[in-house]
Amino acid sequence: MFSHSGGGSNTLCLPRDPELVDIVGGDRSYVYGAEYHTSSTSHVFARLHDQKVPCVGFFTPHTNIVMIPAKTTCHPGWILEYSGFLMTEKYNHYRRDYVCMDGDAEALDDSYGDQNGALFSFVEGSCGSLPCGPYINGYELTCAVCSLPPARINTETLKWFT
Repeated sequence: MFSHSGGGSNTLCLPRDPELVDIVGGDRSYVYGAEYHTSSTSHVFARLHDQKVPCVGFFTPHTNIVMIPAKTTCHPGWILEYSGFLMTEKYNHYRRDYVCMDGDAEALDDSYGDQNGALFSFVEGSCGSLPCGPYINGYELTCAVCSLPPARINTETLKWFT
């Protein structure tokens, strides 16, 4: 739930066929579903507002995978798996991890949520400690998910992380 301060904060991909156990007693945390929180945007994501977010994985023979915020392309030698928008909870909700949401995002089985579990909103730059130029105050951050075959990794390739 976007308003709960405790529990886990990372996003989970849950299976459609869970294997559950009912344990009696003790303290609990909760897992909620996720929804797009994109109603007041002029982007195509507006049609997804309050729709449930599907969790999608991808398979690649590459073992080195990285999400690059503020880019839609990969560095030379890396393979673009997908690109889109950096999203997380709204700034005045409790923190959640950043997720690279596919630019061609879809709703989960066209289901309407509005149950306010995890709410994914766009992330925009805020100048100050984040330098304006190259960043622009109020512009949304993109993201790219890139992979690299194991045989191609070397320290020269990784220098762009610093």
